[in-house]
Amino acid sequence: DASPQNPRPLILFVPGADHDGSTFKDICESWARLGYIAVRFDPDGRGDSTNQGNYLHEDWGGRIQQVGLHHILLRCAAMPEVNPEAIVVRSEGYGITMAAGALARFPDDPPVALLMDLEGPATRDQSSYVYGGPVPVDPHDAAFWSGHEALPWMGGIPTPYVRIESEDHAQQMGSHVAVSMLNAAVNSEMSDGVGQSSFVLANGPFDNPSNVFWRGNHRPQWLPDSLTGLTHLGHREHLLMRRVVEGPQLRLVGGAPIGGVLGAVLESSPANQGRSAYFGFTTGLAPGLDPWGGWTSLDFDALFLDQYQVHEIRADGRALATWHIPYMQGLVGLRVFFQAAVLREDSPHPLWYTPVEVLTIQP
Repeated sequence: DASPQNPRPLILFVPGADHDGSTFKDICESWARLGYIAVRFDPDGRGDSTNQGNYLHEDWGGRIQQVGLHHILLRCAAMPEVNPEAIVVRSEGYGITMAAGALARFPDDPPVALLMDLEGPATRDQSSYVYGGPVPVDPHDAAFWSGHEALPWMGGIPTPYVRIESEDHAQQMGSHVAVSMLNAAVNSEMSDGVGQSSFVLANGPFDNPSNVFWRGNHRPQWLPDSLTGLTHLGHREHLLMRRVVEGPQLRLVGGAPIGGVLGAVLESSPANQGRSAYFGFTTGLAPGLDPWGGWTSLDFDALFLDQYQVHEIRADGRALATWHIPYMQGLVGLRVFFQAAVLREDSPHPLWYTPVEVLTIQP
């Protein structure tokens, strides 16, 4: 039922190793039944992308295929039946190299709402055939591997990033592989990362907190192997996509000068009219569990408890909270973290959180 009058979210499947789009025929049909535009494609040199058999060069997720994926995304974003604010790229295995390279080479062109990475290798140490990987190139070939590893691309991706990782895969490959990918993407404004991603998460919002820089023995909760079958995994991915792509967003307005007024606008579906929107801010991030098992991101300190607000969502799906900033020079330069949530009492996990927004108090 997608049309220019009813644009729908789009999910683009990126194949791993040297596979083509036929890998995703069945899963695309499943996503289409859920109301999404599901797209599969053959990267350059694979499947039907061979110029009638005259181009058979396998680029192994490098520049040629990254640029090709970029053009696929541009074409998808231009389709009138596609919601351009709800485009998801889902890579499988070594396909993360192609996906990460395309999104880092062409950041926000077009904007992508979510990069979902299903157990992709980070470097040549997992990708090369020498170590049991799919790529038949020696790991010492520096010229080839430049651009053919996912990890170096991750810090340049502004797109929200979710890593899907099972316990079994983490044990086989080493949990440092997934952790290195997550840490490389974490936005430096949110944590100790050096990346640009506005939202980073391992598995799902009920498994782990978001925007965490993982250290030492502090590791994410990986998916139990019993939940990584196709049916279970597809269900989890659908719920995750709904929460991240179709969930509420938070927009800060007002510039945050001392003595001024700061506004926070929660934007959500008009279907949330009449529901409660919760707003809060604090000067630190300290992930914790909410009463229903989801993860919050803000430190529930005295500032948060004194300043949080509850407002009713209007017919347009929005709610507004405002705060007066004291005229105190000592506040200039202070970083403040904001988050909001929609209370959906009809959901097993009632609080639907926005991503965290951060600002710095100005003179």
